[in-house]
Amino acid sequence: MKVAGIPNRLKAQLKRLVHYKSFVAGMVILTFFVGLSIYAMVTWPYSEAVAKWNNPAVWLDYPKHAKPSWITLFTGVRELEGSLIIDTRLEAKNVVKLRQVLERFGKPFATIERISIGFTYDYDAFPARLVYVVPVNTTDRVFVNMTWRKPSGIEIIIEKNFFTSGELIRSLEPKPGEVPEFALRYVEIVEKVYGVRVNISNLNPTYLLFCDDEYLAKTGALRVLKGSYQVGVETFSSDINSTVDLRLVIQGTIYGLAGTDFLGRDLFMALAWGAPIAMAFGLTASLLSALLQIAIAAISAWFSGVVDVVVQRINEIFMVLPFLPTIVMLWMFYGFDLWTLLWVIILFNTWGSGIKTSRAMFLQIKEMPYIEAAKAYGSSNFRIVMLYMIPRVIPVIIPNIVTAIPSFVFLEAALAMLGIADPRTITWGKVLQEAYTHGALLQGYYHWILAPSIMLFLMGIGFAMIGFTLDRVFNPRLREI
Repeated sequence: MKVAGIPNRLKAQLKRLVHYKSFVAGMVILTFFVGLSIYAMVTWPYSEAVAKWNNPAVWLDYPKHAKPSWITLFTGVRELEGSLIIDTRLEAKNVVKLRQVLERFGKPFATIERISIGFTYDYDAFPARLVYVVPVNTTDRVFVNMTWRKPSGIEIIIEKNFFTSGELIRSLEPKPGEVPEFALRYVEIVEKVYGVRVNISNLNPTYLLFCDDEYLAKTGALRVLKGSYQVGVETFSSDINSTVDLRLVIQGTIYGLAGTDFLGRDLFMALAWGAPIAMAFGLTASLLSALLQIAIAAISAWFSGVVDVVVQRINEIFMVLPFLPTIVMLWMFYGFDLWTLLWVIILFNTWGSGIKTSRAMFLQIKEMPYIEAAKAYGSSNFRIVMLYMIPRVIPVIIPNIVTAIPSFVFLEAALAMLGIADPRTITWGKVLQEAYTHGALLQGYYHWILAPSIMLFLMGIGFAMIGFTLDRVFNPRLREI
């Protein structure tokens, strides 16, 4: 009858829980995080995700500091999502390559290559930056002349130089106190065509390649010039086997559901993988701390005497140790990954005022009649502690375990903000720490801060609502409140 009654009691408790809206809302939030965790593990296996996240080379073509793509639903501005990539090493309709070998007295002595790239830019906002890569393969120097032709007909020389074998990489983005040569040429062209010398100080160089020249000359303000653009590359080399290609990367201003960070990394990957890591960290820390706490308290209360004195003295040592400075000191001396940090936190959280509170409960349970009956029929100390005393406090600690989970998640995030974190693990705290380090708030990259902060808030609210509801159900005195 007892065995059959346990499932019935569980069903009754579950029915009672469902009647609370806070429990249902908390379970909806928890289900969201579980689903997000499953999606992360299926889409990016952990080892693959960590390797990808910590390899800047993987993210070179992704736009940096891009906003979430859904923001255009509110602004109504059409922006380039992701990056527009054109590589002359790949066959494409908008790429034309011509190669000519020059001869003298019937013998080849030089080679000329001409590359033409055409693309249409039809967005309301400027791209964030232009990155171009010129791979050169030669045994001698190669002269490269690269031009940019706008829909207005204005042609700008953006690269004119000699290069040796290797890769030339240019990223057109604002740099304090530095003005690219092509920008100065552009000012001269505008002055020659429109008779106005424009001010380009503190402007993103990429904007000059996509702006409406006439509008800039008349108003001094920038506006996107939509239409067909042409990029031309002409090379000359005395090495007849030399080859030159062009890889054009036009980085947009929006990307994905959560945007990107300073390296162009997809923040949605960090948000998705942060969920299982946060839940595993919080649940493990909360569960093990609570179980170890009641086990130590039960042993201390039951055996009393020398055992109780030793446990209480050790507990008092941990109570006077400052938690945060000790964690910082240990990390500075030894350094550890996320999971070693977890065990250190469990150690410090197990000992403390919680053991004294649990010990007080076990001292009362120890004097109850059913414990005296167990001693009378010869139950062992282990059986009494594990089967008769500890189960009595389980209904009390279950709500505490659930409500403590977000506190450990927030603790990990707070420690990460102080730099105490595994540099390779993808966590919400680590994302916030990098956002703070790179001045995301000061530079207006609010998505970088808000996304992980909202996830932390939701997880805290979800577990808190479930925990408080469990407390009402398992502790009948709270039902009157």
